[in-house]
Amino acid sequence: MRRSTTAGRVLATIAIIGSVVLSGCGNSDTPSADTTPTPAASANGVEDLSANQILDEVSTAVGDATSVHVSGEGMSGDQQVGIDMQMTSSGDAQGTLTLSGQQVSLIIADGATYFSADEAFWTSQVGPEVAPQLVGKYVEVPANDHSFDNVASYSAFFDSLLKPDGAISKGDQTDVDGVPTIQLLEAKNDGTMYVALEGDPLPLKVETKDQGSVTLSEWNEPVTVSPPSATDIVDPSTIAPATPAPSSPAPVTPVPSS
Repeated sequence: MRRSTTAGRVLATIAIIGSVVLSGCGNSDTPSADTTPTPAASANGVEDLSANQILDEVSTAVGDATSVHVSGEGMSGDQQVGIDMQMTSSGDAQGTLTLSGQQVSLIIADGATYFSADEAFWTSQVGPEVAPQLVGKYVEVPANDHSFDNVASYSAFFDSLLKPDGAISKGDQTDVDGVPTIQLLEAKNDGTMYVALEGDPLPLKVETKDQGSVTLSEWNEPVTVSPPSATDIVDPSTIAPATPAPSSPAPVTPVPSS
């Protein structure tokens, strides 16, 4: 395997992770963390607005927020996938993505994106010769590669989440972990967003019939993200498979003299 081929296989893995997790994270049985949107518990009154007006209020509240914890798990095709990410509105993020039991650690800091995985994951992606050189290391994602944006970038995640594919309407008022919410229903994808009726009108949960749900919690909690140390970052273009040990020469069988 050439070094350029190794790098190509490593970087191709990025797009696979991003597309799989985005297409199917969430399960309605996922336990959620504390979803209180703000310390203040005053009613915000958005239940009296139209569905589109509520969505506008949600967009404003999300734009003013500083951070969120996004978590969920479910199925995408025949793969079990999950997301557990802390995102900040400044662009930093950290957490894990899960594909069929294999975890990928992700860090976005100072404008750069890095990911790391265990030996089982790398063996499945790039083979047993290359995998040991990547275990315990972070690979920096090329600056022009946006495969992880929809699962790790605060702005990209909510740009997608807050743009329904079809008309929306108001649903029932119900509690999410003790917080009163109003449902916003989107018929095309059979989706439901639960918007807090106390404090800022922030989304606390989003679910669809086919893809389960994600929980949005720990709004505006402090999040500190640091990039990996330089010694923990590996450039895949410098990786080559281990050179096999030279085989021993075959023993020479003496020819009996006549």
